[in-house]
Amino acid sequence: MKMMHLPLLVTPLALAACDKPYDPRGVDHDETLLSVSATGESEVRPDEAFFQVGVENFGQTGKAASDANAKDIAKVVAALKQAGVPAKDIQTRTVGIQRIQYGDRQGQYQANNIVAVTVRDIEKAGDAVTAATEAGANVFSGPDLRISDSEKAANTAYGEAFKAAKARAQAYADAADMKIA
Repeated sequence: MKMMHLPLLVTPLALAACDKPYDPRGVDHDETLLSVSATGESEVRPDEAFFQVGVENFGQTGKAASDANAKDIAKVVAALKQAGVPAKDIQTRTVGIQRIQYGDRQGQYQANNIVAVTVRDIEKAGDAVTAATEAGANVFSGPDLRISDSEKAANTAYGEAFKAAKARAQAYADAADMKIA
């Protein structure tokens, strides 16, 4: 599985030469402002998969192509549900029909229906893909592996960056015989 690294955060901290109270307007004349930069990382394994799957049909009439398409996508959706994907995680992405104006299918109609699928248990992603293709899906994109709670991963990296910046500022303060305010 792919590991994701999230480099983040630049934190300014102030060094003070004395113990004066905080001045919300900025740095006093007897204070020194030190800007420190640091990064933090969060290694997180993807825990869900996203893919798009669908069917494409051709017919002599728009109705024939559309009817065949509706029947085939119903089989694909049923197979996804049978594989454990809840209905809320199967969303219609596109539905289309068009008359073909070129090539060996000129004059026929092409119908398509594509659904977006989220598999929240990444261990079952392969089964869902297999179920859809065995049920007749002939249009496929993905899967993309994702992190379901990317904000949690980012917040972990922010915390690590802040700790690194604070440690760096403390090292500068110690070397200059100053205190962090």
